[in-house]
Amino acid sequence: MKRTGWIAVVVVVLTATGAWAEDPPSLVFSPLNLTVPAASETGIMSVWNKGDGILEWTIASNQGWLTVDPLSGSNPRYWHNHTDVNVYVDRTGMVQGTYSGELAITSNGGSGTCYVTVVVQIEPLLSLSPSMTHVSLNRPEGSFKIHNGGFETLTWSASDDAPWLEVVPSSGDVTSFSNVEPALVLDPAALPSQTGEHTATVTVISNGGTASIPVVFVPVWAPGGIVGLFMDPQGTNCNIVYSGPGLLAVYVVHFHTDGATAVQFSAPKPACWTDATYLSDTDIFPVTIGSSQTGKAVPYGICQVGTTHATTINYFVQNPANEPCCVYPVLPDPNVASGQIEMVHCDNTIGYALGAFAVILPDASCMCSPGTVRVEETTWGRIKALYAPE
Repeated sequence: MKRTGWIAVVVVVLTATGAWAEDPPSLVFSPLNLTVPAASETGIMSVWNKGDGILEWTIASNQGWLTVDPLSGSNPRYWHNHTDVNVYVDRTGMVQGTYSGELAITSNGGSGTCYVTVVVQIEPLLSLSPSMTHVSLNRPEGSFKIHNGGFETLTWSASDDAPWLEVVPSSGDVTSFSNVEPALVLDPAALPSQTGEHTATVTVISNGGTASIPVVFVPVWAPGGIVGLFMDPQGTNCNIVYSGPGLLAVYVVHFHTDGATAVQFSAPKPACWTDATYLSDTDIFPVTIGSSQTGKAVPYGICQVGTTHATTINYFVQNPANEPCCVYPVLPDPNVASGQIEMVHCDNTIGYALGAFAVILPDASCMCSPGTVRVEETTWGRIKALYAPE
């Protein structure tokens, strides 16, 4: 037999407008369960559109003490365009305990409920910040903050385990939901050596609990500060923890005292974190060059002073991995000489910052480790030259 005259038929289905059919908007939000601890007055919920078109959404609270900002929004397609919603708690008149509230989200792409748990702490509650600090030969006095997260007065005393460090004052009181800031005074003559880095631990004992903070001696300090990864934009928790599948935000926080107009770093997902998929960086400042995964994240663009939330790195995580204590460091750009994180200060002076470590899924033996990589700053002009279009 001989075949002749093959006929091919191609069927193309178009919409009335001549374009391919799109999926409708689809609501995604995270977390499903949000806990606002006693030491905090805010939480964050994120809203995404995993469909096409524009997702229009609104949020309503079932409790007078629970409010959000914004109350509504519009999101184009998918992860790179998510909206962070601030969740505020007013504890006025509440007695100590745990309270529950609901945030009902309605949209043209579905609806859902975020369940909020709020802890009210009447008794004093101790917390320390930042998660680490430094002293040096040219900056022999540092400091840290003692915070009282309860309504009753916190009474505390502090000690350290190194002969080259002194806490001044070493005891005191903190009123409700406020801070005191003891000084950390370096005695250079008591150092084992004035080269390299040495670490001490300051321990605070109080009627609201016990906590500690590492203090690192570095020979020379410039006002570049520390860049680290945290679970909150205030930089108080550098243990990356999660309970199961869902969206996870990791905050890049820059601690510094003299201000900066740019900070450039690399924070690629470590190979040991096998159950997380990188989604996007959320840059909240005017300057955006690359991302944390490429080593070309350059947020800011205007002078920022103090503890600054620079960028949010968004992941989708599955079930927790079986490898606790996996280290997630902030690193220099791989295209720059080893040990350098590009920066520029508000006054265009040159110095260096330190990259800090976070710990993924820590067990009982884990804690945040101070950064050991010394990094240097540069001028804003050099930063732009590094990433000029080819």
